[in-house]
Amino acid sequence: MKNITFLFITLCSSFLATAQEDNRQQTSLPAVKNHEAGIFGQQVIGSNNNGDKMMMMGLQYKKWKNEHFGMRIVAAYGKFDNSDDYYISRNFSISSDTVTQRFTQWDINMAILGFGVEAQRVFYKRVVLFAAMELRGGYGSGQQEDAAITRVANGDYENYQVLGSRDANMVYLAATPTIGAKLQFNRFNFGMECSGISTYSTGLKAEGKSRATTGNMDIGSVIHRFFIGYKF
Repeated sequence: MKNITFLFITLCSSFLATAQEDNRQQTSLPAVKNHEAGIFGQQVIGSNNNGDKMMMMGLQYKKWKNEHFGMRIVAAYGKFDNSDDYYISRNFSISSDTVTQRFTQWDINMAILGFGVEAQRVFYKRVVLFAAMELRGGYGSGQQEDAAITRVANGDYENYQVLGSRDANMVYLAATPTIGAKLQFNRFNFGMECSGISTYSTGLKAEGKSRATTGNMDIGSVIHRFFIGYKF
């Protein structure tokens, strides 16, 4: 009886040790490497004409405090283009069977720098879930255009015409919380993060005009960012 009891305890101890080892393998990241560098691309999808329209592509660097918490810095090229905004209300004029819609659009190329904090946890094996908060700022220059679209009443004809253009510049600030998922290997990882909320401010100035500054909270668009990283 004592031998059976001893054997049972030995088997249970062995099973628990194996289970704990398997659990550690599934809930721990590979050995912590403090530095990570990578590339990313960001797009905005949505129907919110007044939303954060900043498309970006660039580099990111992360410094990990431990396997769960880290900081990141991003440097990117951004593009602000609100050319789709002519679908919202602008100045209309009607003559005979035609409707003319006048509007102003911006096309700005930007340099952007950002700083963020990130927290992550293994979801299953190599699948890692994370959340981040990022602050970004940028400045750029480009063109402001006054344009018009003329349509006939039956919609069979549409004419786009640029009425004038001028040099312009833009200041951009944004704060965005994100959630994401990635596949983490020993060195490389890749994944996606997204956000449905962006608090941002833009300061647009055209040649000969004063700067127009606006602040918004965009909850009508979805920001997607795809990335590849390398730990070292």
